[in-house]
Amino acid sequence: MSSRERDLWFLDRSAASSYRMFAIDDIHGDMIGWITLRNINLEAGTSVLGIALHPAKMGQGCGTDAMVAFFESYFGSMGFKEMWLDVAAFNARAMRCYEKCGFRYVGQHWTEHPTSLFPSVFSDPRYREVVQYFRRSLLGMEVLYYDMVADRSTFVRAKGVEGRDERAAERVERAATRRVARW
Repeated sequence: MSSRERDLWFLDRSAASSYRMFAIDDIHGDMIGWITLRNINLEAGTSVLGIALHPAKMGQGCGTDAMVAFFESYFGSMGFKEMWLDVAAFNARAMRCYEKCGFRYVGQHWTEHPTSLFPSVFSDPRYREVVQYFRRSLLGMEVLYYDMVADRSTFVRAKGVEGRDERAAERVERAATRRVARW
């Protein structure tokens, strides 16, 4: 996007009362991704999560660290009760992150996507492990998504995520004590 397109995109999203964006910074203060909350229902204390990380930061525990740190504000000062999300069933890395953070499965659904997003999933042997998460439809293709939820008790459990090395635990602690920047 051009600078103008990016600014318009941000203004459109930040103006909506049912949508908020937050930056994810690494321990050096560099922005490496963002967290979005959509379908915010303040009365019910719920929202739907979206998270994106720079590809170079994936697989390093940054997503898990960011979620655990964000839970501090989300379930604390922001006062939310539940956080919902849906994750593509073929996205094993994201599901591991969400499970480590204490999200639990509550359902599944199929979502329509243009065939152009996944052009060779049915014909390319590289995708044989994930092809069961796709099906053809009249308008293109459908992808299976898992519905997950976390609540305040999840936050308490996630603060003690097991199996984390000391450096990752330090990052979580530092991030949790820093201000969560609204992007």
